[in-house]
Amino acid sequence: MPPPSPLLSILLYWLTSTTLLFTSSHLFHTHNFPISTLTFLQSLTSAITLYCLPYTSYGKSHSIIVPKTSTLKKTLPMSIIFTLLILLNNTTLSLSSTSFYIIPKTLNIPFNCLTIFVLEGRKTDRNGLICILTIILFFLLSLESEPKNNYSHLGTIAGIASSLFIALNATITKRFLPILGDDHWKVSFYNNVNASIILSVMVIVFDSRRLFRFWRDAELGYLLFLSSMSSISGFLIGLATIYQIQQTSPLTHNISNSFKSIFQCILAVYVFREGGLGLGKVLGVVGGVGGGLGFTWFRVREGRREKEVGDSIV
Repeated sequence: MPPPSPLLSILLYWLTSTTLLFTSSHLFHTHNFPISTLTFLQSLTSAITLYCLPYTSYGKSHSIIVPKTSTLKKTLPMSIIFTLLILLNNTTLSLSSTSFYIIPKTLNIPFNCLTIFVLEGRKTDRNGLICILTIILFFLLSLESEPKNNYSHLGTIAGIASSLFIALNATITKRFLPILGDDHWKVSFYNNVNASIILSVMVIVFDSRRLFRFWRDAELGYLLFLSSMSSISGFLIGLATIYQIQQTSPLTHNISNSFKSIFQCILAVYVFREGGLGLGKVLGVVGGVGGGLGFTWFRVREGRREKEVGDSIV
């Protein structure tokens, strides 16, 4: 008997996310694979797949995308933020242990509230601020507990910056959606095409010698296979996220994402032996996840209250 769709959607989300995380981590930490090359391959894979998707049965409901130079130029500011986001994300993973890499992700919510306040003027209520302060407090606590031989100042800065750009990307994307007919598939396509163009220059300038060395040592084929797995997982995680939200709810997705982070942290420490799991790191992960779940719960409750008020007025 096949598993019910909600359970299947959660399993697919966990599988694609874990494959992406540990394949990329293996490339960076074991083979010193270039950051910009892997990021370029991830963007290129997503762009090609999105272009071909309307020709498949899965994507038949989406219109065929015809790339336009004028649209690429118009969306370039949004795409630069997107490119920095994925580049910083991979930089964090390459410079930090996998178990620590997960912790700066807890700052997504505080930065999201900050960017919304700065760009849109919307304030966060008292309950939300308490959750945000909890997340920040436990994040700082986790920094103190990370062993010095695993800790990277640059990796931490990149992780904080990637969380900022995740929030900034979400807010900026809303402003560019009308240019692309409110089509999120087109947003993703043009972002990845622009990112591929930008990153291809970085690969040529910064990574050519290292890639030649991999080819000379007969490692390039194996590494390209691993990077292909990472790139495909990077695209599938987007589909898995959409599928999970469709089969469950945004709240269940956030809960699933939180427990997935705890699972990946334990997996990184006890299976792949990447970093330790001291008390401070445990509190950092659990506190960050708890603060995030609390923030999500308050937001859902607030949304339901507003809906009830609207229904009563009608």
